[in-house]
Amino acid sequence: MDLKSLFTFLFLLMPSFCSSQSLRINNIFFTHRKILAKQKSNDNNNNNVTSYAVIFDAGSSGSRVHVFHFDQNLNLLHIGNEIEFYKKIKPGLSAYADNPEEAAESLIPLLDEAQNIIPPQFQPKTPLRLGVTLNYLLGNLGNEYSRTVGVVDLGGASIQMAYAVSKDTAQNAPLPPDGQDPYIKNVILKGTEYNLYVHSYLHYGSDAARAEILNITHNSANPCVLAGFNGTYAYLGNEYRAYAPSSGSSFEKCRHIVREALKLETTCPYNKDCTFGGIWNGGGGSGQKKSLCCYVFLLYGIRDGYS
Repeated sequence: MDLKSLFTFLFLLMPSFCSSQSLRINNIFFTHRKILAKQKSNDNNNNNVTSYAVIFDAGSSGSRVHVFHFDQNLNLLHIGNEIEFYKKIKPGLSAYADNPEEAAESLIPLLDEAQNIIPPQFQPKTPLRLGVTLNYLLGNLGNEYSRTVGVVDLGGASIQMAYAVSKDTAQNAPLPPDGQDPYIKNVILKGTEYNLYVHSYLHYGSDAARAEILNITHNSANPCVLAGFNGTYAYLGNEYRAYAPSSGSSFEKCRHIVREALKLETTCPYNKDCTFGGIWNGGGGSGQKKSLCCYVFLLYGIRDGYS
């Protein structure tokens, strides 16, 4: 299944799943890493027994910080009575679309919380990461990029994609539109260099896409809405009528509207390697063959009358 088909599939079927729930792949739960009781060194000068890592999830509807504690073998150690420190704040970054400085300031409380958890002697060596958690749990870090797993994270205002690409793909990556971050990030994890395609597709998250799907029918009956539902949907200060045609909802007609909302027919200047609106998709390849899709859609869909 190519990326366009995958995203259309997500918006049409609207299943419910989230990586924060119990997760398993190929019928194997994530138990690859051990969880150990907190260890102490007998040598007060030995600070290499344990280490910490901080992972930020700065999303459109809320921002979160995770702090993990490891032993020398990268097995998890407890922080207090938990296996991680976790903190979430609202609103998310989409609330600061017109004020980037305020968006940055909104994350300071999370940084302060993380700093309070990590002992001062560990702070200079503590990495700040985003998006490596899944491959860590699977034991993929340190292996060839082709053995890693990609991640597609469907948020409210945006959808994020990250996966490892070949060195050749990275060297030939196109330049992003003005004002946007580069498509490729170069990182070293467990001694191995990776080139990551990382992109956040703003306006294509579940909430934003739902608004665009309703906007396409201009307050008229929408075949993506369940028969019998008659209401409104509010997003970013705008309200959209949401009701089904007298004939009821229609999968095929809804599919056509979803494809239009996602701008899948936009001309692609990158040899068909595009997702939404002509945006480069990273070129695919081995690092994308196995991907985890993270989304919570069903409950919101039922609430708003979607089929």
